[in-house]
Amino acid sequence: MTSALALRTERLSPSVREEWDDFVGRSPEAGFMQSWAWGEFKRSCGQDVVRLGVFDEDNSLCGGAAVYYVRSSLGASPLEVPHGPVFCSEPALAGQAAGELMAELRCLAGEVRSPAVRIEPFREELPPGMREGFVRAPLDLVPTPTRLVAVGRSDEELLAAMESKGRYNVRLALKKGVEAGCHSGTEALRDFYSLFELTSLRHGFSGESLAFFDQMLQCLGGRSPQARIYLAHYKGMLAAAAVVVFFGRRATYLYGGSSPFLGPVMAPYALHWRIMQDARAAGCAEYDLYGVAPEGMP
Repeated sequence: MTSALALRTERLSPSVREEWDDFVGRSPEAGFMQSWAWGEFKRSCGQDVVRLGVFDEDNSLCGGAAVYYVRSSLGASPLEVPHGPVFCSEPALAGQAAGELMAELRCLAGEVRSPAVRIEPFREELPPGMREGFVRAPLDLVPTPTRLVAVGRSDEELLAAMESKGRYNVRLALKKGVEAGCHSGTEALRDFYSLFELTSLRHGFSGESLAFFDQMLQCLGGRSPQARIYLAHYKGMLAAAAVVVFFGRRATYLYGGSSPFLGPVMAPYALHWRIMQDARAAGCAEYDLYGVAPEGMP
């Protein structure tokens, strides 16, 4: 597919995995759901994944999307582009790349018999060519709004930026001796899941299975894992746990749980404090708490 700027769109192969992750990781409107590893995880869960890339004349990525859908005998579900699409920072080039990508998405929808395309960029700043033809969906699949913590600051600056109650609880948890850290392995996964399952029952929501988390950690693992397990202990007792995804400029708190018996020691505060410190050390600019109640709503 060509245009005045001689852009081309193609379906990406694993040979460009590193280039794709680098492109997505640098983009403020993208997130971990556009990463290559997350696509492999969702494929292992039964979804189809098609990665589309728009290249400029120098063979560099200037736009693209990881597209997810589910096949059935009636066709395919709506094409989903969570945390995307993704474009370069140059407005004119991004605008043309958006037009190219939209044409390819329409072709893909017709090919797999999908009724619609749904995009959910991390931020709503999209090129003009990507805004036409879309209407606001009644429900978000990716948590919106959310709360982002800028972690590229000193410990003192991070604490000063917190609300007084949060700052007090972090210091209280540390003073009481709560120890938080990153863990790996089967035992750590089981520890996390024991608190996650307990929290799901306590708050009345259905949680994912242990096999789901095992598969996620396998797909997002490796020497520099994207998905990490964090555990907090108080006097040897498991008090809080979380699964956090590190990708690009952002660390994301994805799942968590806490013990109902150790509430006074404020273990979750120590846990998030450690995650923010690790996110900063990993070069992240933000820690995404992945959802927060809108103003005035519980």
